[in-house]
Amino acid sequence: HKAALIERVLYPAEGPELAGKVRDFVRLFLSSHKLNTLKAYANDIGSYQAFCHATNPTENGVKALLFSQTVGPANERVLLWRNAMQDAGLTSATINRRLASLRALVKLARQTGLLTWDLEVDSVRHTAYRDTRGPELDDVRKILEVLEARTANPTVRARDIAIFRLRFDAGWRRHEIHTLRVQDYAGPRPGSGADTAVAVLGRVQVLA
Repeated sequence: HKAALIERVLYPAEGPELAGKVRDFVRLFLSSHKLNTLKAYANDIGSYQAFCHATNPTENGVKALLFSQTVGPANERVLLWRNAMQDAGLTSATINRRLASLRALVKLARQTGLLTWDLEVDSVRHTAYRDTRGPELDDVRKILEVLEARTANPTVRARDIAIFRLRFDAGWRRHEIHTLRVQDYAGPRPGSGADTAVAVLGRVQVLA
């Protein structure tokens, strides 16, 4: 799985194959991270590749960046990328995450002697783009009532209620619920009450 993600960056559909030295370097960079981090880095670096190819079909963005011997053109290219992302309406969080991925790539290149400079393109100012307060308590109760009324498929009903309770009662993130598996379940904690505690490897959540 990691190999497939690495190859997606090494051989982007938009550009030619990377030179051997850069190819080995990018593999080293991506292989040193956990899978979830690797996915984010691969997507972010792939986005930079796509931008460079769109503006110059003969250019491989990562290869040009890592082979650049002058900081000016490199920073200018990344600055244009940042501006293009802003013009496209991407959130500040997405833009800054992508810039951070590219900075991490350049930092390792500098540490290993491939480059002698560092990126100096600033992140964009954070802006709130949506209301993340969530539903009010009365709305939560109404949602639970709807879920509990679904009796056609008891298994699906139980699953949906469990997902909602983990999100609202326990504050689990979407990714944490998505990656939860039966083998992760560790049973109720001793003395906590069989109907009130759910213990999962790495964390314990109490459900009323």
